[in-house]
Amino acid sequence: MATNYQTIRGNLKAANDNHRVVTTAGALPRSSNRQPRNALLEITQVLQTTLDIEELITLFSAEVARLLDHSGVQYQNTSAGISHTIGQRTLHNCEYRLMMGPEYLGNMTFMRRTRCSEDEANQLENLVCVLMHPLRNALRFHAAVESAHTDPLTGVCNRAALDKALPREFSIARRQDSELSLLMIDIDHFKAINDQHGHVAGDCVLRDIAQRIGDTIRATDILFRYGGEEFLVVLSNTDGAGTELLGERLRRALADMPCTCDETEIPVTISLGGATLNDSESIQDLLKRADDSLYQAKDSGRNRLVISTESDSVTS
Repeated sequence: MATNYQTIRGNLKAANDNHRVVTTAGALPRSSNRQPRNALLEITQVLQTTLDIEELITLFSAEVARLLDHSGVQYQNTSAGISHTIGQRTLHNCEYRLMMGPEYLGNMTFMRRTRCSEDEANQLENLVCVLMHPLRNALRFHAAVESAHTDPLTGVCNRAALDKALPREFSIARRQDSELSLLMIDIDHFKAINDQHGHVAGDCVLRDIAQRIGDTIRATDILFRYGGEEFLVVLSNTDGAGTELLGERLRRALADMPCTCDETEIPVTISLGGATLNDSESIQDLLKRADDSLYQAKDSGRNRLVISTESDSVTS
């Protein structure tokens, strides 16, 4: 016997004056029922307390639950790389594509254990429209933060992002007694590449190297442009052996395939220095050991990996 489930799909488009046009497929007929004005005002005030998107969606779900029963909420904005789910998936869904004028704000789905009545569908649309202005503000704030923490040339995280992420990873490693490692990476003879092929080709090499490193590291690793032609990878839950394995994989992958810039093949190699957090050292100590290992790799002929031990550095 087929399951009798309900799916309501619609487009909610709000203008700057908070009027909206609703085009809904699969919904019940429209009703004149509306939320009390003071209830909508209270929700608006709550939503204005944060610019964090996940917190905003969580607050909104809790406020909606006071007025309309639901088992969960899912918000997705693929262009911003955001996906946040609260609660449980169920058979009955109300899905909305959210627009503010021409600006796409994402898709929101409400999950329910029971079907929506005519009045409930209308109430939900009114409530979602209250979210749209705070959501647009949160998305713009998110974009500004992402831009401030992203290297414009390579698209990877920048030094400012590292200054926030590394203390966080260090704190987690200390609190959970887990491993934390760093890989410092430098493009060999990068000045010669610029001198021979030009700065446009040099920029092309930087972008290509960043992409290939990003494609090779694990999803849990974080890549940063450390400065100039140097990159840094933060490896959580990774010991010295794992750091060496990944570092050597990176070195071979880049040495085996030249960068191609405007149909010109440019051979590129990298030098790497790795270090794993010791019990007694600080973030600065860990960074210095990784940096010292990198310079040992370069002094030893380049195109090689050096992994630091607690007391010294050894060439792998």
